[in-house]
Amino acid sequence: MRLSPPTGKTFWPAVGALALGILLWIVPTGADLSPDIPFWLTAAGGILLTLGSVFNKI
Repeated sequence: MRLSPPTGKTFWPAVGALALGILLWIVPTGADLSPDIPFWLTAAGGILLTLGSVFNKI
């Protein structure tokens, strides 16, 4: 399997989702957020980054 670097269209949204998910997990907010939101946001960022590396031109 050959991996390619993700394009900027895939990399930056994935990094943003990862960073926001980790930030929501670490920093307590006053909003009533479900504890699942940071997990799924971080998971979506990781999956997007993985898909961008596995598939060419995503």
